[in-house]
Amino acid sequence: MASRFESQKRDAKEKAQERARKRSARKAVREAESRKRQIVVRYAEDGTKIGDDGFLMTPARNRLHQTYNAVFVWMVVTFLAAAVCIIQSFFQNQTITDWELVWVGGNMFNGFTVAGLLRIEALYLLFLTALCLFTNMKGMAWLYDGGPKKPVQVTFLLMLIPSIVYFAVSLFVVGIPEPASAISIVLAMLIFVFVPPVENERNSLKRVPVAKTVVKH
Repeated sequence: MASRFESQKRDAKEKAQERARKRSARKAVREAESRKRQIVVRYAEDGTKIGDDGFLMTPARNRLHQTYNAVFVWMVVTFLAAAVCIIQSFFQNQTITDWELVWVGGNMFNGFTVAGLLRIEALYLLFLTALCLFTNMKGMAWLYDGGPKKPVQVTFLLMLIPSIVYFAVSLFVVGIPEPASAISIVLAMLIFVFVPPVENERNSLKRVPVAKTVVKH
């Protein structure tokens, strides 16, 4: 009888320990997720923000950082806009042939099918989505991690030149001043203008001690 009682007591203790371990594991997971959502901002003694690389965020560095943030936001916008264009292209009164599987008819604009224009727009927007992702990644890597500059130049040209061509074709052939390409041209030119000042001051930057840390959730 005593042996059975001891066994039950031991089982209860093991279950209690197991529940405690699970609670600790769940707490650790919640804390890890909370840390992921946290934004730690460090400041120098004079109140100037310190970048992730330990150097002061000068006005030039801050401008370029905000530009790459805008590129990331633009990536999200272009992806959603591409999805809208694809969906809308199926509601333009077109019909598809039985054997050739070719879309015919439908709404027209200046001699072009609206559905066709929407599909071309969706392809361009998806191109921008992928390009903006790489532009943000390579730009931030060059700004903070000492990454190579060539990817920054390549992504800048890939954003600028196709957008100029697409805007010109849209304006002079189709008769529409396409807005996505115009915004992309502006973002590309901002990168072109903001990169040289950051590069010029790079050798003069010095690491400074952190005087204050602010954690934002």
